[in-house]
Amino acid sequence: MVGNREVQDDDLVVVNPFRRTCQVLAPLVVMALLSLTGCAAEDDDVTLSSAAADGRAIAREAGCVSCHGADGSGRVGPAWKGLAGSTVLLEDGASVVAETDYLIRSIVDPDADLVRGYTVRMPSNTLSLEEVASVVAYIEELQ
Repeated sequence: MVGNREVQDDDLVVVNPFRRTCQVLAPLVVMALLSLTGCAAEDDDVTLSSAAADGRAIAREAGCVSCHGADGSGRVGPAWKGLAGSTVLLEDGASVVAETDYLIRSIVDPDADLVRGYTVRMPSNTLSLEEVASVVAYIEELQ
């Protein structure tokens, strides 16, 4: 008897808490995995020089794509696509052309030239100058 209702054997439902947890978590895990695989391969069909391809791999491994986008389209950090050769407005009101020296300086010393409109600061990194050169080659080829 439950409340004022008589319970029959076929009325009983056994709830497996593990099953319910799986039902809730499975779609979340699938979505997370799909987003990660999509993130890593958005620009894989772009033809790049070997230095730029190395730069793309370094940017992925170092986590740069988390802010600049897997294909360079930008996120919380400035877009890399079309950046090379463009004029960049800085936080202090100045502007600079994104040539090779600017790109290197921006990676080696992220606080040197802060881009207007981006409140998230780029963290320092431990990339070697050779790795920085490869990442710059990648940025320069993203048009």
